[in-house]
Amino acid sequence: MSSQEIPPPFPLFGMITGYHVSRAIHVVAKLGIADHLSEGPRHVDDLAKATGTHARSLKRVLRLLASVGLFTEETDGRFALTPVGACLRAGAPGSMRPAAYCSAAKALKVNSRHDCNSPPSLTFVTGCQGTRP
Repeated sequence: MSSQEIPPPFPLFGMITGYHVSRAIHVVAKLGIADHLSEGPRHVDDLAKATGTHARSLKRVLRLLASVGLFTEETDGRFALTPVGACLRAGAPGSMRPAAYCSAAKALKVNSRHDCNSPPSLTFVTGCQGTRP
């Protein structure tokens, strides 16, 4: 295998975890994170305060989405939009925000438990008393 070939488990892992990513996209779309980042990078504590969410939980969601290219995490702990993430802004040309609402809405109703095995949900990020630490 050449150094430029992706090992077979990597794309499969992306497929396996795709459900988690789509739920996380739904969460940040509902919270309007892309709109909050439209003026430039912000620290997760500022974003949590602006959205009424739990900072550590929000940071986990943002890091997940940074790993797939929606945001970048800067060395000082601030998050910034990428061109892909900017498509979640309300009113942006070609905004995908409505699609993020619709595509994950059914999935959010299917698994409403907040245990260590369920992906991020809006209620978890806002600080519900689930079983996650």
